[in-house]
Amino acid sequence: MLDGEDDLFAYARRTDPKTSHDAASSMKDMLPQLQAAVLGSLRRAGQRGRTLDELIEDTGIEKVTISPRRLGRSHRHQIVWLAAEFAAAVDGGSQ
Repeated sequence: MLDGEDDLFAYARRTDPKTSHDAASSMKDMLPQLQAAVLGSLRRAGQRGRTLDELIEDTGIEKVTISPRRLGRSHRHQIVWLAAEFAAAVDGGSQ
């Protein structure tokens, strides 16, 4: 769970080109707003949670901004993300 600004980060893999690292660094000022939008969407979803595609649809944030994963809308299984306060009710609290 993210507790404060120190928990906010954008990243690039060590093997990514400099442009990827520059792009990650440029996101720092936008992170609080992006985090609030994603967390608000997860909270509205409650125990149902949201897939990456649902987060994109609900927030209007681009896929590569929310997740580095390139899949989605491919009819494959996706991770369902939950706000921390709903996780205990869904999986008995194991995280």
